[in-house]
Amino acid sequence: MKEELEKRSLELTATTLVGDLTSSSKTEKLIALLDDMSELQLRFESAKYVVLIDDCYADLFSGELIRPQFLNEVEWSKFIKNIIKIRDHVRTNYGLEVVFHPHAQSHVETEEQIEKLLNDTDINLCLDTGHHAYTDGDPVAFMHKHYQPIPYLHLKSCDLKVREKMKREGWSFAKAVSEDVMCEPELGVVDMKAFMKVLEDINFDK
Repeated sequence: MKEELEKRSLELTATTLVGDLTSSSKTEKLIALLDDMSELQLRFESAKYVVLIDDCYADLFSGELIRPQFLNEVEWSKFIKNIIKIRDHVRTNYGLEVVFHPHAQSHVETEEQIEKLLNDTDINLCLDTGHHAYTDGDPVAFMHKHYQPIPYLHLKSCDLKVREKMKREGWSFAKAVSEDVMCEPELGVVDMKAFMKVLEDINFDK
């Protein structure tokens, strides 16, 4: 892997962990998977992050609702506890940083839900500009307001015309992705020049 990355002048910066964070038993399985992954990750000095993503509440390929879309307060508390458990395990055992990635069709997708997460935890974020725009958020304003707990970014955009067609046609999220609902930065709704200006203003150099 190192050889292939070096050929392309690339560095590994993170691994990604995706699973049902509402379930304590599945959280334990995620931790076991993370332990297995760490052996590889720790060989890369540049790979300081673990990007944590909650499972989608709808089946990626059929679009069928497979979990409750919204969590009640008890479920939310359990969800937060599992996130922090993973974060603390990673920090204590490997010296790596977990960053939570808000994701379309997961339990943290809207700006309101992200801000609730930030209010209820001290977890840092991986802000994905495409997913943020997908749920009608404003990644430029959000980054300007909440940049302090955001050390890690996924930069892409969202084609809202494809999203609207997705809604009309009843597409699954995977089908929408195959139709480029998540697109190159210059092709979607996100004002990337304004976003880069925010990064300059806050001296973002993470």
